[in-house]
Amino acid sequence: MAKPYSQQTKHPCSGLSDVSFETFEAIAVGQRRPFHPKTIANLQRRGLIVKCGERQLGRDVLGIITVPVYEVPLAVHMQWCEWCSENVTDPS
Repeated sequence: MAKPYSQQTKHPCSGLSDVSFETFEAIAVGQRRPFHPKTIANLQRRGLIVKCGERQLGRDVLGIITVPVYEVPLAVHMQWCEWCSENVTDPS
């Protein structure tokens, strides 16, 4: 059974798909893994993430291989942290 969430602070991804929710949270905690381009574009369009640079993965015969790096803007991150403080409990 799903845990009822507090309605005091709205999650930044409220109303979005589970994939958007999970992608946002992965970026918010600093995970650097591949994400679907449509999900990234949707989160960027809503202002929930921003591109903050590129990470160099290596080099091949065609040149340097880079991937974009994203982060959550400070104001959105603060809202997410507030939501977490109201809704996430330590399992121990």
